[in-house]
Amino acid sequence: MLTTQLPEAECPILFEMYRTGKCTDPTGKVHDFAGAVSLDYAHALYRLVRSEKPRTIIEVGLMRGGSALAMLAALKKNEAESGQTGGGGAI
Repeated sequence: MLTTQLPEAECPILFEMYRTGKCTDPTGKVHDFAGAVSLDYAHALYRLVRSEKPRTIIEVGLMRGGSALAMLAALKKNEAESGQTGGGGAI
């Protein structure tokens, strides 16, 4: 099992959301990031996706996007390492 944490360079938007406690939706409206998944949980999701290497993830019930961003970063890293395409391209 992988023990690495989500590197900030792989998902700077997520780390900015944790630092500021704010996130911006596609319309430009700023929201509190409070109540979103914890950073520890985001790291756990990242490790899980890196370990299990799924090509597709379906997330239902998006709140502020923290868990989706962590999983997307892991999908993209897995894809880069394997040379495969098809996962990690969009949320």
